[in-house]
Amino acid sequence: MHKLQAAWEWISAPSRRFIPLFLIYLWALTTLVGKVPMSWIERLLEATAWTDYQMLRPFGEMVRLNGIVVTFEGFSVQIITECTGLFESVILVSAILAYKATWRERLLGIVLGVGTLYLMNVLRIAFLLVVGRHAPDLFEFAHVYFWQTLLAIFITAIWLVWIHYFVSDETIPPLRS
Repeated sequence: MHKLQAAWEWISAPSRRFIPLFLIYLWALTTLVGKVPMSWIERLLEATAWTDYQMLRPFGEMVRLNGIVVTFEGFSVQIITECTGLFESVILVSAILAYKATWRERLLGIVLGVGTLYLMNVLRIAFLLVVGRHAPDLFEFAHVYFWQTLLAIFITAIWLVWIHYFVSDETIPPLRS
């Protein structure tokens, strides 16, 4: 027990505040997302598919959109909820809400962060369509490993950029020496 107490004391006070708040927000937001009406999710799926379709149109005449299925030169992907960036946004928003900042700073971080994540996710899908068309044997690796890892890095990077550029020094408590 002594080692656990020493480890807890070693963690700075802001971290002791952040970690439980992050987990509470993560649970609450995940619960809320589970209650979002399916019609809203369907609109998000359609918007994501349409955005990818529009993005790929200049790069080839063989781009098709059929509901939530985007086809690029014969290779198709169906947009599902996990393709929308919704769950990645829940993680980012939880981290922003748990961090000590003003509500104005948090709102700015949420709007800019979620927008950036959505764009990154649309680029991810377009990239996967191109990989699926031109290197189908790499599609599974790119989809499951490469982009999932990259999205985790993007979430962290967006959060750190928000802290660095948008959170005022006055809201960050000084470190104890």
